[in-house]
Amino acid sequence: MDQEIAKVLNRFDDGMSAMTKVAVNSHLCDYILTKTILEKPSFFPRQYVDAVRSELGRPPQFRVLDELSNNQLDSPEKRESWSARIHEIGAHLQRFYDLAPGASGASDLYGQIKKEALDGSRFQAPMHFKAVLIVWLTKMRRGANCRSQLEHIVKKSDSMRCQALLRELLDVMAVSHNLQKSKTVKEKLNDTRDLLKTKQYSKSAEVAEVKDADSRIYTLQKENEDLLTALEFSAQQLEQLVEEIDKIRGEASIEASVSFYQRMNAPSSGNLLDQFAWTEERLRELRESGFTIPEQIESVPLLIRMFMKFVRSCGLKSLDRVGAEYDFTLSQTDTFDYTGQEYASPDEVKNVIVATPGWVYDGVVITRPKLQEVRSERGGACHELGE
Repeated sequence: MDQEIAKVLNRFDDGMSAMTKVAVNSHLCDYILTKTILEKPSFFPRQYVDAVRSELGRPPQFRVLDELSNNQLDSPEKRESWSARIHEIGAHLQRFYDLAPGASGASDLYGQIKKEALDGSRFQAPMHFKAVLIVWLTKMRRGANCRSQLEHIVKKSDSMRCQALLRELLDVMAVSHNLQKSKTVKEKLNDTRDLLKTKQYSKSAEVAEVKDADSRIYTLQKENEDLLTALEFSAQQLEQLVEEIDKIRGEASIEASVSFYQRMNAPSSGNLLDQFAWTEERLRELRESGFTIPEQIESVPLLIRMFMKFVRSCGLKSLDRVGAEYDFTLSQTDTFDYTGQEYASPDEVKNVIVATPGWVYDGVVITRPKLQEVRSERGGACHELGE
C-alpha cells in the first residue's frame, strides 16, 4: 500500500512544479490559517491574522473575516464544532491507514470515512479537505514514509487539489483492503468531472453571498486563481488518463497476442508453431547437406520461411533451437519439459536434445522448450522428435 501511496504523492508533487509563487504563497496562507483554526478554534479573527503573520513574517493575503465567513466558521462555537468533527475524521483515517489488510472492521470504517470526508462534498466548507489532511498529518507517526511529502503537498494545494488527493489516497487504502477494485478510466473521468462540478457550484454560491464591494473583488480574484488551478489540475488528470489508456490498450494488445499464439501452439491446433519450427530446422539441414528441393514443391519451404520470419517480426521469440544438444543434470531441466527415462539421482547427467524450441512473447512464456533424452539409436530418436 505504501508504494501505491508514494506513486499518488509523486504524481501530485510533479503536477505542482509549474505553480506560480503567488499561488504557492496563497495556499500556504490557507494552510496556516486552517491549521490554526483547528488548534485554536476559540481565537478571535485578529489572533488568526497575528498567527499567520508570525509564521510567514507578513500578514495574510486575504481578509480573515471573509475566509471565516466563506467557510461558515464565523463564530467560536461553529469553529469548535467543526474542529472536533475534523479531528474525529482524521483519527478514523489514521486508524484505517494503520489497519492490516483484511482486518475486521475495515469495511465499516471505510464507509464511515467516505461518508464523513467525501460524500456530500458539494456542501462542504472549502477548508474541509485540507483540514482533514492536516489533522491526519498530526496523527501520523513521525517516521511514516509518506508524511513529509504529504505535508509538503498539502501546504501548496488549494481545496480542490486536496479533495482530489484525499479521494485518491482513500481509494488506494480501500483497494489494499479489497474493499474496491482499482478504478477504471471511466470512473476516474467521472471523479474529475464531479470535482469540477463541485468547484463550480461552491464558487458561484460563494460570490453570490458576498455583498461588500472589496470583499467581492477579493472573492472574484480568489475564484479566478482557483479556476486556473482547476484548469491546470484537469489538464494533468487528462494527461494521466491518456497515459493510462495507452497502457491499457497496450496490455490488451499483448493479452490478445499471447492468447492467439497459445491457441496456435495448442495440441488441438496441431502445435503449429512447433511444427513450423521443426520443419524449418529440417529444411536448413537439407540445404546444408546439398539437397535440392524439387521444383514442384519449392514454394512450400519459401512459405515456411516467410511465416517464421513474420511471427518473429511480430515479437515472438524462440527460447531455444530445435536439435540443440545438451548434457544436463536434473536441476538443469527445470525450465524445460523433459521426456525420457527418469533421472536416477540429481547428479546424473543425461544427453538431451531440444525437440521443440519453446516460445515467449513480450516476456510471457507461450510454451516451454521440450527436451528429449537421446537414446542409443539416434535415428530412432530423431524420428520421434519429428512426430
